[in-house]
Amino acid sequence: MFTHQISIQVKQGVDLAEAVSQFTSLIGSYYQNGQVLHKQLNTYGEDGLITYVAETQEEDSLNAKYNNELIKMRIGLLEEHCGNKLEIKLLGKSHEEVAVCNCNQRDFYLLIADHSSVDSPVKCGACFDVIPLYKLPPHNESGYYEILAWEQNYKGVDTLQINGHAGEEWATEQISNPNSELSIQGRAVCSAIEQNTSVKTYYYLHNGKETTVEEELDAVCPACKTPWLLSQPLAGGIFPFKCDNCRLVSTFSSNIKG
Repeated sequence: MFTHQISIQVKQGVDLAEAVSQFTSLIGSYYQNGQVLHKQLNTYGEDGLITYVAETQEEDSLNAKYNNELIKMRIGLLEEHCGNKLEIKLLGKSHEEVAVCNCNQRDFYLLIADHSSVDSPVKCGACFDVIPLYKLPPHNESGYYEILAWEQNYKGVDTLQINGHAGEEWATEQISNPNSELSIQGRAVCSAIEQNTSVKTYYYLHNGKETTVEEELDAVCPACKTPWLLSQPLAGGIFPFKCDNCRLVSTFSSNIKG
């Protein structure tokens, strides 16, 4: 990942509060378009310079070629109001390494997240590296709200499951049951991605049930009840379960007895 500084100098006499409001809206639109990774808006200003430090997936994530029409409009209005051009400066490469997919052909996509993930929740099914959202067809004019909304919900639910005690049982059900509210939301996102890209898109189901090795080897898809153990696990052995009918994948349980 990479760190960028996004800034604009506000001319003297210009309404600074309005400039900050427009700048904040622009950063929000960058987030909705997948170009900025964090939702938190930590803008700051000094001597009329409004600045935001952003984490991005790639070195060129903020390149104008990825801007949608809403971002173009917001930049135009901001620059007109401030009397100056928006500036984007690369500060450096982050210590956290997140590989971005460079496959020429992708057999399928995978929608997956967890409580601590900061990168795109869409992964390549072949190399299991990240697909930046701005490299997918947008869901609507503002970008990828449906994907990001599901991701935020998933991270919140997974946090409850990880922390334990308050809401743990409910949270585990939400991330494990293919027909839970969270899974229904995520599977709808998968269907939309598949429709927009013509690439099969699978949803990851958490598997933390208490079981045995024998039971795992005889496991069936929790949605359609057909066998779903693969002879060759996906992503270097991470996902041994896959159902093509239901577009689901999963791992061996983390609670295998014996």
